[in-house]
Amino acid sequence: MLNAALSQLLQPIFRTFDTILLILALLINLPIILFTLIRNPKLPSNFLLLFNTLQPLPLGSKIFTYLISLVAPYSGSLNATCLTLTSKSCTVECKETSYLKNPFNSMHACALTNLCELVTGLAMLSYFQSHPKRVRGIVTRISTKYKKKARGKITAYSMLWEEVEEDCVRVAKAVLKDEIGEVVAEGEIEWNIKVEERGGKKKN
Repeated sequence: MLNAALSQLLQPIFRTFDTILLILALLINLPIILFTLIRNPKLPSNFLLLFNTLQPLPLGSKIFTYLISLVAPYSGSLNATCLTLTSKSCTVECKETSYLKNPFNSMHACALTNLCELVTGLAMLSYFQSHPKRVRGIVTRISTKYKKKARGKITAYSMLWEEVEEDCVRVAKAVLKDEIGEVVAEGEIEWNIKVEERGGKKKN
């Protein structure tokens, strides 16, 4: 109880520190970001390209985390850090904080489900944006199995196995592990996917 109260009192300080880090990251990396943006105007709308551009930069992951919170404010509330991102996979890390906890001194079930949706969503959207056709999708169902209490640093991983060539329903899976490598939760996120040829012509 005392730790929770202390965390709540210190939370504004942590948020201020995060804001200072973000501003510092933007100031340090602004020339490189602008140069890359001039060379490739599609940078802001392509998650994989954006990640590959920012990840090697000092505090680049902080900028990417902030951009996620702009695109998806609810997912951004996790303040999760994207560790890896490819056209078919994603790894995200989330640290236990007071505002993500339940009354049982562990991460809230909804926070874990949110993390499942985030990691699968980044993998899926990265796949869509890398696809030769125009692919769109929307989440239609979320299912989460909770294996044990989630405490400390949680790492979420998602890998997409099936190719998409036509309109379909696909289930993206996420596995969440704690710091000792034990599975704390597993998620299944169902996507309704539409495929069109580039230029807007729908695939028959």
